[in-house]
Amino acid sequence: MIFESLKMNEDKNIVECLLKVYDVANMIIRINEELKNEVVVQKVLRSLPIRFTVMILAIKEIPNMKALTMEKLHEILIAYEMRIGTEKTKLKETTIKTSKKYKEHKEHQ
Repeated sequence: MIFESLKMNEDKNIVECLLKVYDVANMIIRINEELKNEVVVQKVLRSLPIRFTVMILAIKEIPNMKALTMEKLHEILIAYEMRIGTEKTKLKETTIKTSKKYKEHKEHQ
């Protein structure tokens, strides 16, 4: 199956990855092959990069994971990516501020 070759690169965002998944899913459906939602969800989870590990583990703990739709998974993953992106930005800003303060401190000594 084509899904086996899907693997999200670290430099890609989740929307790009999911668009690829939707393309493959639609192609499979067009050739009249049955495609269950839970199979697509599992394939997406397997294709995600390491930065999504925490979210993958949380999703797998959902009591009725078989009922998880691709739309809901899409929402969850986009929200998570936005959150970790915001945290990375804050970390970079803090690092830059700290570096500036350190340089100023060194210059005044």
